[in-house]
Order: sequence, then C-alpha cells, then structure tokens
Amino acid sequence: MLLDIITVLLITPLASAIALQPRRPAASGFINAHTWTNNALGPTVGYLNADGRLTSSSSSRAKFTLKEDEPWTASTSNGECGFHDPNEPKNEESSGGVNWTAFRCKSGIQIVGYPDQLGIDQTPTKLPDGTEVTYIYTQSGSGVNSLWFSVGLPAGTEAKDVFTRGPPGTELGEGRVELRFVWESA
Repeated sequence: MLLDIITVLLITPLASAIALQPRRPAASGFINAHTWTNNALGPTVGYLNADGRLTSSSSSRAKFTLKEDEPWTASTSNGECGFHDPNEPKNEESSGGVNWTAFRCKSGIQIVGYPDQLGIDQTPTKLPDGTEVTYIYTQSGSGVNSLWFSVGLPAGTEAKDVFTRGPPGTELGEGRVELRFVWESA
C-alpha cells in the first residue's frame, strides 16, 4: 500500500510535466546556408535543394516540410531526409564510429542506427545588427548538432554534399567550409 502511494506521488508530477509539453506544429520553409566563422553568422553562400545538397542557385532551393511533433522528420518533393543512409558518401569527419553520411532527401532513404530529426529553433536568435534568424539543428540518438560543413562551396549549377559537424572544438579537414543553416518560413 505504501509503495503504491509513493509510486503515484512520484509518477504524477512526471505525467503532468509530459502532458504540459507544447506540441510542435508542422512547418514548411527553405534552408539557407551561411558561413560560420569565429562563432558568427556570415553571408548566405547557398541553399539546400530537393536532394538535400548545397547549391548556389536560389532558384534550385527546395521547400522542406517538417512533420508535427517528434520525430521531426524532414522531407522535400524527393522524399524523406536523413544523414545515415549507407548508400550516400560517408562523413569522414565523424568520430566515435558513428555511421554519419552526407545529408540526403530521397524516396526510400535508408536510416541506419538512429532516427534522424531536423528541427528549427522555437525562438529566433537576435544577431548583433538586430536581425533575427531561426537556426536549424539536427538530432539523432547521438545528440543535437547545429553546425554543418561542405567540402568547398558550389559554383554555377554544381551541388555539394553537406555533412553534420563534429563536436565543438574539433578541427575540420582541409578545404572544409563550416556552415550554419537558417530557416526561412514559406
């Protein structure tokens, strides 16, 4: 009897806290890529296309849809998006044996290891010049990440693979460009 009362007392606040969590609405928008240097947002250098690749052409940018609540899986007209598909280029910068690959959006994407989530900050960040931006982050079983990189930047009609960035403080390899993604509502 005493154990039942203690169990109810311990579970009730947890159940109430879970019930009070706000629902995340579905969202549609575009993902703009900016350079990220010395913890500061740089200029826009590209956009993610329907394949989830970085392009310099604003006419090639894709509309992304984020589903309501968790997991916030992203999709484009090409299909679901993720960064653990073993058929995509491996992220040579990943550490700890995690099977990270290039970010990709396609029909029939294979997710191995962790469910992939793409989210937008619920509160915009105010930059020193007063501009407000909404950052993109990724989340999977291995943690939350808000930084990305590409090997060089795209030119003309070229598209570049993008990868999630390793833990803060880790050095990127030669020719890598650190990126931060900003959400633009559709």
